[in-house]
Amino acid sequence: MPEVRRTDEKLANLMAAALVGDAATEVYEINVQAQDGVVTLTGVVDFWHEEQLAIKVAAGVSGFRGINSEINIDYDTNRPDDEIKAEIRTRHIMIRE
Repeated sequence: MPEVRRTDEKLANLMAAALVGDAATEVYEINVQAQDGVVTLTGVVDFWHEEQLAIKVAAGVSGFRGINSEINIDYDTNRPDDEIKAEIRTRHIMIRE
């Protein structure tokens, strides 16, 4: 399948539309910017898995070279241990790949 090429403006608009069009991510306040095909997501979410979902939804749009997440997570101070362990495992895997 041939590679899809998009302008930065079109790419950012499509990813923003994907985030707003998804039933779970539509309430997140995520901003999307693109430069040279690399997309940066910014904003604030409440949980780590919300950041991961936003990245996944954005990655569903074709034509990008990379996605950087600068999404801040406003953690609740009383997070369950299982949630913290899952985040550590996933971040460790992402670093090693």
